[in-house]
Amino acid sequence: SQTAPATAPAVNSAPAPANSQLAEVALNNIHDGVVIIDNTGVIRFINPAAVIMTDCKDPSNALGLDYGLLIKIETKEGRELKPEENPLIRAISINQPLEGYNCALISGASQKRIPVAISVLLVGGNTHKIITFRNIEKELAEESEHNEFISTASHEMRTPVATIDGYL
Repeated sequence: SQTAPATAPAVNSAPAPANSQLAEVALNNIHDGVVIIDNTGVIRFINPAAVIMTDCKDPSNALGLDYGLLIKIETKEGRELKPEENPLIRAISINQPLEGYNCALISGASQKRIPVAISVLLVGGNTHKIITFRNIEKELAEESEHNEFISTASHEMRTPVATIDGYL
């Protein structure tokens, strides 16, 4: 008795997505804000996270705008930055990368301040720049809790030593 040959599993015949499609899917699903501008500073791409963080409501409201109208930052202490001291403007204007500058992003009409780490990456022979901003609110809260714990633990450890020292 012969057994029937095993059938090959069904193969998905749909073509694999192009790299640009994969990149767009990835950019649309990350939590960091991503804005791509051309060499004149005009926004050519904005991902959903950037739409939410900048409060522009819809990508079509940002596309074609100068990045400076959408991405406004101040120091993490809340001080307004003059254009000549703004590291984002400086990096973009002199084609220089910027890595993880901690600041506050001023979010649209609500003027809500969001603590972010902002970066600029130069691409395409400096024809385009990718601006990313990552919300660091959670990190700052954790850092604050950590510092408070260290301070409390340090104080609690000094108290008994001071009491014992007083008896000697």
